[in-house]
Amino acid sequence: MNAPAAPSPPHEAPDPPAPRGSPAPEPGGRIEALVAGILLIGLGVGWLLDRLEVLTLPWPLAGALALVVVGFGIMATARRGGSGTLTAAGVVLSVVLLFGVAGEAPIPGALGEQTHRPTAVAELASPYELGIGSLTLDLRDLDLDGAEAHVEASVGVGELEILVPEDVEVEGSASVGIGEAALLGERGGGLGVNRDIVVSGVDGRLVLDVSVGVGRIDADR
Repeated sequence: MNAPAAPSPPHEAPDPPAPRGSPAPEPGGRIEALVAGILLIGLGVGWLLDRLEVLTLPWPLAGALALVVVGFGIMATARRGGSGTLTAAGVVLSVVLLFGVAGEAPIPGALGEQTHRPTAVAELASPYELGIGSLTLDLRDLDLDGAEAHVEASVGVGELEILVPEDVEVEGSASVGIGEAALLGERGGGLGVNRDIVVSGVDGRLVLDVSVGVGRIDADR
């Protein structure tokens, strides 16, 4: 008589799969987080120092530095297809920086080219303002007759040219948000350019207050 068959071992359920770890963050995401951290820390420290009057921070310069940081972030992600977030941040910063540094000059307003050639103090129509374009003040034939005259002129985006009389004392100030100022032999360029104008003369006194948001100021005789 055959012996009874041995009972089959109980069926064991397969082990559950090991939990998978969180996927590694994309390199672009890490770079975006790094750029955001640098911007927040830098702007926060700058704002704090400015509020405590430890350092007077030129905010156009801070905006330009932030734009540089974003630009490096975009370059770092370029091989992986770029970063839409960083690109959008760069566009926003560029627009804010452009209009921020031009805040003292009238962006809305007239466009194109303007030239003014007053020959008497009564003909001065100060302040002269232009939104975008080229503004020329030809004051070489202005007869001050020993008197003093004040002239204000500003351009939002573009060029401001001022031609002053030969023998007149010239004083005043010039400012350029982004660009260059060439003032009677002295030059300066970059961000937040501010220059004083002091030129001696004997036949009257001309006081200038001129500014350009983005562009160039050129003053000559």
